[in-house]
Amino acid sequence: MLLSFQGVLAFQPKETARYFNGPTVKQVTSTTANLSLSQSVLSGLTDEERQGVYFQYYETQLVCIAIYPTPEYCLPKKTEVGKADVTVTNLKPDTSYTVMYKRDNTIRCITTPCPGNEFESLTVEFKTTSSGSAPSLPAGNSDNVKITKNLSYKSRGEQVVTLQTILIQQGYLTGEPTGYFGVLTLKAVKAFQKAHYINPTGLVGPATRGVLTSLTSNSSANDIAEVFEGTVTAYSTACFADGECSITVDGKKVVTTIGWSQAIVGKVTGIPDFGSIENNIGAHAKVYAKKTADGYTLYGSSDYYVDITPKTQSKLPEGSSPSGNASALQNTTWVWQKTLVDGINAVTPKMPGVFTITFGTDGNISGKTDCNGFFGSYTPGSDGFIKFGAFGMSKMYCENSQEQVFVNAVQQMTNYVIDASGNLMLKNGKDTMHFVKSN
Repeated sequence: MLLSFQGVLAFQPKETARYFNGPTVKQVTSTTANLSLSQSVLSGLTDEERQGVYFQYYETQLVCIAIYPTPEYCLPKKTEVGKADVTVTNLKPDTSYTVMYKRDNTIRCITTPCPGNEFESLTVEFKTTSSGSAPSLPAGNSDNVKITKNLSYKSRGEQVVTLQTILIQQGYLTGEPTGYFGVLTLKAVKAFQKAHYINPTGLVGPATRGVLTSLTSNSSANDIAEVFEGTVTAYSTACFADGECSITVDGKKVVTTIGWSQAIVGKVTGIPDFGSIENNIGAHAKVYAKKTADGYTLYGSSDYYVDITPKTQSKLPEGSSPSGNASALQNTTWVWQKTLVDGINAVTPKMPGVFTITFGTDGNISGKTDCNGFFGSYTPGSDGFIKFGAFGMSKMYCENSQEQVFVNAVQQMTNYVIDASGNLMLKNGKDTMHFVKSN
C-alpha cells in the first residue's frame, strides 16, 4: 500500500515508530543473529503491546511448492512472544533472511471480520556470514569427501566424520566432528533434510547423500562436466517419494531431481514434462551433466541439461501403413508359451506363466520376465504388420534367466496373428512366438 505524505503525518509519533521501523539486527554470524527493538520502537509500544510482540523471519530467496497443507519448513520462523531482544540460531551460512516484528491479534471472537489489534513492522533484510571457522573437509583423495553408504543413528566411522563436517560447514551442527552419529547429529540431519525438502527421517540415504554431494562438489576432483549423446534406455520417478528421479542414456544414469530439493539444478528439455519420459524409451538424448562417483547429475548448475528428441513413430515394414484397428491385440495380457525357430526348434519357458506382454492403446507395451519388468513401444500396421521400438527394464540380476532370449525375440517380430482359438502369434519369417490370454 502506498501512503501519501499527508497520510504519514496523520499518524501519532508512537504509531509512526511502531509501523515505520524495522527490527534491529546485529551480531550476525554464519548461523546466528541478534534481533531486537530499538529504543524508539519500544517507546511507541504500551506494556500490553510489548508482552505480545515477537519476531518473524524467513529465507528471503526461499521457494516453496504451493501445496496444502503448507510444509513446516515453508512457514516463517517465530520467536518467543514477549521477548524484544533474542538471538536466533540454526541459520544457514551465507544466506539472506527477511525479518519483521509483529503482534498477534489478542481479541478472540466468533464473528468475521474480527476486530483486531495486531500490527506488523516494515521488514529488514540481513545476510549471514560465510562459515569461516568450520573445519575443512578431508584433504587428499576425492573419495574421502564422498558419503557412499547409508548412515543412521549410532553409525560410526570416517563417513560420519565427513557428514558431520559438512553439517558444521552448513550451520546445522556445532563443535568438532566425532565420528559417532549421536542425538545431536540426528537432529542436525533432520534439520538439513527439512531445509532441502527431503522427508526428515534422520536417515542419510540416497536423496540426502545426493544433496550433500552437490554442496561439496567444488572439493571433488571427479566432479567434471561432460557432454554425451545416446539412447534413453531407462528412467526412475522415485523423487515423487523423496528419492531420486533419473534418466539413463546408453547405460549412464543421470540424476535429474532429488526429493523436493530446491538446489540449483539443470533442466530436462524436449518433452512436455518428466512423466512424458515413459513414452520416450528409445528416444535420442543429448546430455550435459556433472560426473559423479556413480553416474551423472544435473545438480550444481542451471546450465546442465538432458535434451530429448521425442520419439517418432516406429517405422513399419515396407508395404504396411499404421493401423488404428488393433483391438484384438490390445488391452490384453498375453502369456508366452513357446517359440518356434525356423518352424522346428522349440524354446519354452523354464518358468511357465511368468513371461507376459501387454499392448496398450497408446502405442506403449509393458510386460514381465522371469527376472525384471520391461516397457517399450510398438506400432501396429495394416495387414497384421507390427514394429517394436526400444525396450527399457529394471536392472535386477537373475542367474539362468531367459529374459534376454524372450525380449530379444519379441523385438525381432514383424507380424502378428490372432488365430481361431483367440491365441496370439508373433512372427518373423519362419520364427513364431506363441501366446495365450492371461486368466
